[in-house]
Amino acid sequence: MERSSNIRNSTRIQQLVSRVDVELAATDCLAICPCQANGVQLTDLSQFSALEKETTAQLRDRKAKVLEAIHRGSLLPIDVGIAAGYVRFVIMEMNEEEDSSWVGKATSALDASSGFIAVQDHVLQLPAGNYQANIFCYVPNRSAVSRLATTVSGWEASSNLVDNLKAYWKSTRRYKCPWTKKSLKCATAVVVQLLPSSLAADSRGKIVVKDYGSKQFTLPWKYRSISKCPDLIEPIPQEVEESSDWEWSINELPKVQKASAKRSSTRTAAHPIYPILFSEEDFGRFRDQLLGLVIASQESKRFEAHKVVPRLTASTLKEFDYLAEDSVMYPQLMLVLACVQIECGYIEPRVADEALDCIPVVERMYQLQLEGAQRKKANRELQKLREDITEFRDVER
Repeated sequence: MERSSNIRNSTRIQQLVSRVDVELAATDCLAICPCQANGVQLTDLSQFSALEKETTAQLRDRKAKVLEAIHRGSLLPIDVGIAAGYVRFVIMEMNEEEDSSWVGKATSALDASSGFIAVQDHVLQLPAGNYQANIFCYVPNRSAVSRLATTVSGWEASSNLVDNLKAYWKSTRRYKCPWTKKSLKCATAVVVQLLPSSLAADSRGKIVVKDYGSKQFTLPWKYRSISKCPDLIEPIPQEVEESSDWEWSINELPKVQKASAKRSSTRTAAHPIYPILFSEEDFGRFRDQLLGLVIASQESKRFEAHKVVPRLTASTLKEFDYLAEDSVMYPQLMLVLACVQIECGYIEPRVADEALDCIPVVERMYQLQLEGAQRKKANRELQKLREDITEFRDVER
């Protein structure tokens, strides 16, 4: 089990009302346990840590302590296996996306009679009581990825993980794979569903743990076969207060480093208001390039705002002309261009008109590509962008 110090009183307590995502530091195995309101853990995790030179008897004794703690509901050890990412906690029912995309499942009990649980340096507050915990693993959890690798032909162990996953996606879907290194890194890897014991059908059976590198013990996953490539479970977005912070003024634009498509293939630039629209890394780089032109124009004595980001010219497209030539990508490209112009405080009328015409096309594309909560979130983004474009276009006219 990872060594975990008591959580300091200054730690912000998150309330678990329906579902909440917790961002983890790098870890292979995660220990969840009850705690007090001030974050002090009710289970001493140090007793589960391996000794530097451990005998077989000591290993057996440590394993017995882990099993006993699990049986009491005072410890929930999970094989996370990610460099960083999210664990989602859900009370009551899972949504359609969560329920259809899991690859592995484990079941245990959790005594949360204190009303608080500790997750690394986070504290979650929930209704006090005993729970049945159903734990589900998803891509990018290492175990989920390994399971997929054993169920698809053509998976090449020496190849890039993203390439392998995209190949799997294409073999089970008919449209472009949306996964990138960034989306895999940010996806939710584990969902912990907590059901009050009075409402849960106990399906734990005999309690067992698996060895993790002979140093730690975790609950074993029971895998299932799924007929299509699973969706990524995106973290729940934080509530964003209405403000104009994202609409940078012309004089406050940050320095943007220019990067070629080849050199920045692993880099993306997220947009705080339209993360799904900018989920393609090419669009993130295109946004960077456009903002770079704005910065360059600021240095000119003949600065004219309406000429900073022209519609689609050789200077604005540069390495991204293939986006304009692709009939699938072009509607998104126009929305990105409109979005960046709005960030700069204005929009060209012709760009506004064409972007508004492209929104229904992108809506249909999202209808085919996205499902569940992600589709709803994408539609909200498009509605927000439509309102912004209309407002700025009317001002310009």
